[in-house]
Amino acid sequence: MQHHLFLRFPFIAVALLGCLGELFSQAPEEEFFSVMSFNVENLFDTIPDAHHNDKEYLPQSKKKWETRRYYRKLRQIAEAISQTGGMSWPWLVALQEVENAGTLQDLVTQKGITSACYHPLVSQGADARGIRVALLYAEGLFKPYDVREWCIPTPEGLPPHSSRPILAVSGSLLGRYPLTIFVLHLPSNFSGRKKSAPYRKEAFHLLHSKCDSISSADPSMPILVLGDFNSTPQETIDEQWIALYDRKGTTELRLLQKSTVSQSCSQDCLDLAERMKRKAQRVGSEGSIPPYVTKAESRKQHSDSPLCNSLELGKMYDVSLDKAPESVAGSYYFHKVYTQIDRILLSPHFFNHAEKSYISYVTGSFSNCSLRGRMKKQNSGISTPLRTFGGDNYIGGTSDHLPIRVTLRLHPYK
Repeated sequence: MQHHLFLRFPFIAVALLGCLGELFSQAPEEEFFSVMSFNVENLFDTIPDAHHNDKEYLPQSKKKWETRRYYRKLRQIAEAISQTGGMSWPWLVALQEVENAGTLQDLVTQKGITSACYHPLVSQGADARGIRVALLYAEGLFKPYDVREWCIPTPEGLPPHSSRPILAVSGSLLGRYPLTIFVLHLPSNFSGRKKSAPYRKEAFHLLHSKCDSISSADPSMPILVLGDFNSTPQETIDEQWIALYDRKGTTELRLLQKSTVSQSCSQDCLDLAERMKRKAQRVGSEGSIPPYVTKAESRKQHSDSPLCNSLELGKMYDVSLDKAPESVAGSYYFHKVYTQIDRILLSPHFFNHAEKSYISYVTGSFSNCSLRGRMKKQNSGISTPLRTFGGDNYIGGTSDHLPIRVTLRLHPYK
């Protein structure tokens, strides 16, 4: 006659139930996770689109964009996402220059990233060629509950300009912690910097108003903006609502604004930054999640940072100059110079470590990530991304941009 284990040994059931109760009653452990953005340079499928001018990327075009080349590019993008995430998958991946939901579905089912269980969200609006922006989110780690997009208005007195919309996704991390993500690809300088400036100005005005609306409706909502700005942090200094967050060297923390905030760091903070630098140099592994801060060090750093009380609600802070030691100099190589046109902005919530803060930016974690095996060494010795095409000449690289990444820290309510 067989007896159930729990009936014969009831104390085992009691002990197990007690352990489970204690487990679920404990506050969740803090998590370090990465988010990334990547302009993937014209990810088109090979199917004609009757509503957009995608003739340049079809099998019969001069580029001979056929299935084999398409799937090669998908594999390379999947590899880039995997490399950029390092030891674990990025929880959120912003993408620019994707054609449609079908290309994204083909991407997330690539062997290199299927285990990440990414789900795609893509803007409905597109430019004249059918180019869109998109967000991939990892199942179980982020759950969207509101998705919106806004078209960039045409400046008064200027001709219409087809551009990508701004995509906004609000959701919760781990089913508990709210976050809003903006994904954008602002108008380029293709027609000349002077001619395109008014269109980008309209885009910044729209972005500012939408960030303000969200902050007004919910002042506790952290906001993350990432994408291809087609302008450097220094070029947008006139945008009064954007401040440049920078770490001079690896020891001095400062805020660069039109009226620079003058605050010195405590010696503890300086000592910590120096330890972070030495630790990063010891690690030195390309593509790994920046393990610059231990949990204990992180708490120490965040407890009394001089930055915490100097940030203004309503501003967004550009961390694209706060580069990790292993970062490439810029995200886009143009006219023999690296520029930082792919950028990440964070709301003050990521720096304001008050009692109810649950998310923070890991200082010095911004990185332009090298694409292993997909870089070309110039005569100057600089390694640059191997693009897919040079004109109509097929090169076979991943993209003319490098992916960018930051590491964030999620910690339970105190």
